[in-house]
Amino acid sequence: MASKLSTINLAFAHLSEPVVPNLEGDPKPPNVVKALAQFDQALDVCLTKAGWLCALESRVLDPDDHPGDWRYRYRFTCPAGTLKVWAVDGGDDFAWQAGTAVEAGAVTRTIRAADKGPLRVDLIMSRPVEALTPLLADALAWELASRLAGPIQSSEAKARWAAGEAEKAYQLAAGSEATEIGGQEPGQGMGGMTLARLQAGAA
Repeated sequence: MASKLSTINLAFAHLSEPVVPNLEGDPKPPNVVKALAQFDQALDVCLTKAGWLCALESRVLDPDDHPGDWRYRYRFTCPAGTLKVWAVDGGDDFAWQAGTAVEAGAVTRTIRAADKGPLRVDLIMSRPVEALTPLLADALAWELASRLAGPIQSSEAKARWAAGEAEKAYQLAAGSEATEIGGQEPGQGMGGMTLARLQAGAA
């Protein structure tokens, strides 16, 4: 099972940097400080790359009490921890739009729709690194390495190389999920890697 420490150390190893025994210490080593500054954002980016089974939740949403606007009459509030609206189940003429609402300093993910629903939605939810599959955790380590190559080694070339390796790792992680999903037809609103995963499972 991946952890923050193991993922950061794998990113360091990809860059040929020394690994660390822990993420504590006062003061923390400069490389650890830089890695921790990038980690949460890298994790969220990793989770929103595709409809990963470890982060995908299907929900039914009712409209909230706030009026919509001239374009979309109804607003739906996504649950806390929503990173991305992956898909909304509706016909070809069903109009919707993902967005955010800011009220009293609180930011929430929302969906605006022309129909009052209820909406059947697929959402990408925030997850700790421990929830990632081994292949997805490997992709996250490459993602993190691509973000650290500049701050740690001042190397744009190595950053591009690591980003390319991350994309390969994402594709491998997506393909591996083909054995963990079945019976679904590729649906509207699905991303390319999700479609590829479903098609691989049907082959």
